Amino acid sequence: MLYIKKLKGWSAVVRDTIMFIAIAIIGFLAVPVIFGPDPSRNTLLIFNILLGIIAFCISGCMMADNRWRHLNKVALTVCLIISIIIVITFLTPFRYDLRLIGLIVFDILISVIGIYIMMALGGSLSFIFVKSDSSYQK
Repeated sequence: MLYIKKLKGWSAVVRDTIMFIAIAIIGFLAVPVIFGPDPSRNTLLIFNILLGIIAFCISGCMMADNRWRHLNKVALTVCLIISIIIVITFLTPFRYDLRLIGLIVFDILISVIGIYIMMALGGSLSFIFVKSDSSYQK
């Protein structure tokens, strides 16, 4: 029997955050290959939402103990990384405008809501595949 040590705490959060970002990058690269060289924004959005749900499902399956707390930490970390990326891409030098700040806040808010919806769906799906550790006899 193969024994794999389960990661716990922040090391598991880092592992799952890296997995989530890797799956998202693969999704952005795979969409043009699957759907043609010029896919619509809706196709890209739906495909990456499905991949995000799968990533959170995998994360929930790997962390059967304190699953929702772990998924919340992963979602917060992913939201922080996405927020930093949004701020860096919008705030190029000499482009400081009050309307731009509102757009940045709106984009961050929409991404946080989207990440938490993916977390809720993926985390719920993970209960189908792996029950919580407290339900097993030790």
